[in-house]
Amino acid sequence: MTACRPAIQPGVRAFLKLQPLLLVLALTGCGSPHALIEVSRTRAEVAAELNRPGAPLPPPLAHRPYSTESEVLRAEVAEVCAGWDPGELPALVSDLYLSGVDAGDATEALLRAHCAPLDAIVVEMIAQGQDEAINAVLERALVLGGSGSVALIEEAAMVGLDRRARLLEQGGVGALRESLVYGLRYFPSGGDLGLTQAALAMNALFEEVLPGYALYTFVLPGRATSDAPNAAHAARQVELLRLIETYAAAGGSESQAESHVFLVPVYANYGDLALADQLAPELAELMRVRLARRLRTSGHADLAKRLETHSGPFLVTTLEPHLLPKDAQTPRLLLDLSALGIESLYSLIDAYDRSVPGALAGQPESLALLGERLRERINLDATQEHWFFWIGRPPARSAPRPPA
Repeated sequence: MTACRPAIQPGVRAFLKLQPLLLVLALTGCGSPHALIEVSRTRAEVAAELNRPGAPLPPPLAHRPYSTESEVLRAEVAEVCAGWDPGELPALVSDLYLSGVDAGDATEALLRAHCAPLDAIVVEMIAQGQDEAINAVLERALVLGGSGSVALIEEAAMVGLDRRARLLEQGGVGALRESLVYGLRYFPSGGDLGLTQAALAMNALFEEVLPGYALYTFVLPGRATSDAPNAAHAARQVELLRLIETYAAAGGSESQAESHVFLVPVYANYGDLALADQLAPELAELMRVRLARRLRTSGHADLAKRLETHSGPFLVTTLEPHLLPKDAQTPRLLLDLSALGIESLYSLIDAYDRSVPGALAGQPESLALLGERLRERINLDATQEHWFFWIGRPPARSAPRPPA
């Protein structure tokens, strides 16, 4: 596929000569002569789309995260598009981009699931995509649509670029998603306070967070499930976030390199609300799903199931500035608070919201020290196996305990 990628520059003018380029690609093997999907609209119908005064704004977002693994993604999209209204395509495309799905994979999943006609999918994927997405969308549409769809794809590309230009004038390509801006809110034990890292693609937030802290704890709010009634689940989650906002936000005088930091998934543009009301549940769900999938592939099927079925909230603490472990042996601490009493949450936050001694900063021993603090403040003897878990190689304390 890489050898067939057309060198297309973004912008409407660059696409005025798009048809000859696509035709060459089709004839040289980049576009299959036989369509792999059904092309259900004519070029005349797409041309009529060009003359319309403007496309309607999309319906409210579905707020559903999607997998970045192509096979899983196809199944998810097929399930959503079974018997649905094609008018919901803009919202679905928006969610795919928010989930960090590759533009080519998203295009193929939409086409194979017959979510909408080929041209409508190309229009929406280009209109909402970044510059680098355009080539991937056209390439995948050509392969699946066949050489007979070249003219149709060209017209659709023009419609998409025209809509994209209007979005740029309105303040950015992500204007269709501007009502919800996802972010991670930082609550460090020391250093600068009130930081919120924002991004349009949800996966960009937790795959690489801001570096320089000693310990990172990702707060993953859960959903009400059969093991936790709505009232109990909501009360535990609200109290946890209230304590983080009240006590962790107070900060300290230590340097960032010695600071522990809580990371909470939020709507970045809701910063004037209480932390519990800023929560972005779809971002939290995406983080849980991605972590569960990574744990399952590394042999922790029991923990993966826990993340998928328990109500949480969950706390994942790591030395690294990203949620997903890149090495199965890297130590991580996972706490499942599904059954923890609200009365224990203050002690829990107190154990976390402390600086890391300089000699231990960045070392596995700092995680072990956190585990010791938790054991001192909360009675883990009877409940530890139910909510306190090491992932990877458990760290060992090899340095003397600093004074309290």
